[in-house]
Amino acid sequence: MENSLLNRLPPEVRNSIYRYALTNVSHGFRDLGEGEPPLLRTCKQIRQESRLMYFACNGFTLTMDEEHAQATTDRIKNFDDAALQAMRFIGLDCKGAWSK
Repeated sequence: MENSLLNRLPPEVRNSIYRYALTNVSHGFRDLGEGEPPLLRTCKQIRQESRLMYFACNGFTLTMDEEHAQATTDRIKNFDDAALQAMRFIGLDCKGAWSK
């Protein structure tokens, strides 16, 4: 990325671009089961500069039901401390779990 136009921009401008691209403005929440957005997989530098911003600028929901309980638990365990500390909101959607 060292020769890219994006890299020539000051860090403050890049951060504004990342914030715009990574923030979910439609309803403010992302499902943690969806995984990280494609922008974070473009290159190491972009990932390093923007990953924690992704977690800090969005609220997240976890869908929990009998079928996906273990997968949801495993997904949470895969986050590093920095990502967990950056998250501003995590909601739990039980979808009638264990109501039988």
